[in-house]
Amino acid sequence: MSYPVSYPGTGKQSIASEAFPQVLWAGDLDRDGKLDILLDLTDHYNVSAPTLLLSSMAAANELVQPVAEFRTTGC
Repeated sequence: MSYPVSYPGTGKQSIASEAFPQVLWAGDLDRDGKLDILLDLTDHYNVSAPTLLLSSMAAANELVQPVAEFRTTGC
């Protein structure tokens, strides 16, 4: 099962297949007064992909920017 999302100018993209992204943590990690997020952006039920998104690294037209990912698979 996949969940298509439409982004302006990019068409449709699948954000999940056989798995669901999850918010693991939200707060102000970089102390800039804006929200930072740790998401598990898994695309498979047997994969974990915690991804750190920081507001301080975002471009002027973005809220956050991915800065790190730790991808692991199960057995």
